[in-house]
Amino acid sequence: MSDEHIDEISGVSTTGHEWDGIRELNNPLPRWWVITFYVTIVWAIGYTIA
Repeated sequence: MSDEHIDEISGVSTTGHEWDGIRELNNPLPRWWVITFYVTIVWAIGYTIA
């Protein structure tokens, strides 16, 4: 993409959002965190039904 913004200090891509001169870096969550989150949702639904 030609619209990709790169932070000049860290070299990490940004989301393009900026508030008061602070840029939001594009750091996705770790895969284990996302999997744990979804497993927790499935467990909560099962716990509620049971």
